[in-house]
Amino acid sequence: MEADQTSWSNKTAILLYELTARAVKTAFDRSVIAETDLWGGDKQLWDKISQSRDPAVAASVKLILRYRDFLLVESKPDESKPTVRLQPKIRTIDPDVVTEGGMLPLSALDADFRAYRDDYLKTRASPISLRLAD
Repeated sequence: MEADQTSWSNKTAILLYELTARAVKTAFDRSVIAETDLWGGDKQLWDKISQSRDPAVAASVKLILRYRDFLLVESKPDESKPTVRLQPKIRTIDPDVVTEGGMLPLSALDADFRAYRDDYLKTRASPISLRLAD
């Protein structure tokens, strides 16, 4: 669960992934990049996207570069500011344990672990909305 917090469901990591995916899609849709560019190196792809003069692609790149300026939205989002809604993909492990009766998940044997994991899954399941700060 610690790896999940620092990686897969980390707001910053998810935001960067989402913004980058949008920029790549925009660049592809607007013929700034071709399918063959996707199979090259990351640096070459980023250079091509980030140096594009296409206004939509440039706007996407600008959002990526401002990822630190996104704030968690606690209430209804202001429609005039760019808002990104993210759905974390939670990853946890409930390891099997060898018992006399065979293999059982740890959560079936340890009520504290089961409660901790269940609570973790519930608190991480909700979508996250982030908006660009002023």
